[in-house]
Amino acid sequence: MRYYTHKEYYECPQQSLFASTKGHPFGRLMVKAGEELKRRVPEASVFIFIISGSIQVVTNNAQPREVSAGTMSLLPKFACTYGIALTDCDFFIVKIPDGFDEEDRPYVRSLPEELPEDFVYDFNTLPTCPIIDAYIRLLLMAVDTGGIITPEFLDVKRRELFYYLKTCYTRAEVAAFLYPLIGGRSQSFKDLVLSNFVRFNTVQDFARDSGMSLSTFNRKFKDAFGVSAYKWMDERKSEVVYKDIVTTEMTFSEIAYKHGFSSSAYLVSFCRRHFGKLPGEIRKNTLGGGERYLTIILINNHMRVTKRGFWSPSNVFLRKTDPILTPCTPY
Repeated sequence: MRYYTHKEYYECPQQSLFASTKGHPFGRLMVKAGEELKRRVPEASVFIFIISGSIQVVTNNAQPREVSAGTMSLLPKFACTYGIALTDCDFFIVKIPDGFDEEDRPYVRSLPEELPEDFVYDFNTLPTCPIIDAYIRLLLMAVDTGGIITPEFLDVKRRELFYYLKTCYTRAEVAAFLYPLIGGRSQSFKDLVLSNFVRFNTVQDFARDSGMSLSTFNRKFKDAFGVSAYKWMDERKSEVVYKDIVTTEMTFSEIAYKHGFSSSAYLVSFCRRHFGKLPGEIRKNTLGGGERYLTIILINNHMRVTKRGFWSPSNVFLRKTDPILTPCTPY
């Protein structure tokens, strides 16, 4: 039987909000105001609980929004999600197993029927309830006592959390919250898409690599996601394009080439259609822009403004070989 000591649990490299959680299902991250947040190894879907603080995050169709303490969010694997801490923050992270646990699958499969036909997912979050708040406090207290933690204990605690999710919220609330993972009926096909879509620029290439005709792929996709494959992949592409514009120093020609546009003119047309702005206008109005952005720069002397004018951390925790690793402070 594998045991985690108190030191191993907190010094484990998995204790990062946007890192992998393969070692065990839980993680904790504490960051300072102004620090940039990016998913470093996004192969796992995770629940994110904000214990304290507030962040501005970009996800789901590249729309910035503020999320504060007392909120539970879902980050599906490979979702294009990034942001900045507006205040000092404390996060609690829980990995979700692919396909959910066997005993939970009948419940999960029945959730889509709770949603109206015109439902539109918009990064739906849930407020944490007193039972879940107490659950997090007690789990962290158990770890912080210095005792040993077994994988079996951690697995039971993860299952306990899902039980609270099922009993403390309505089925409709849970369905809206878990929609990226449960929308539609074909779960195995959905897992295939979520694990591989980042490798393809077109639906045709994805269908061909999956060994399906385009018509079969489109039919399965519509059944699993409730929208056409072209529309869904176009939205995911817009999120990554937006991210590259506002968080990198890549030229627009480089961004166009990376995402399969034949020229910068097609990138311009794409941005106009999705964001109503030119790429240059998007880059000027970056995440955390305006007065709030200037305040963050002034109160955090480790922040700097690059020549393109978007936020970028330059503190000693970041390594040149791993530029998007978020620093982790042990609890």
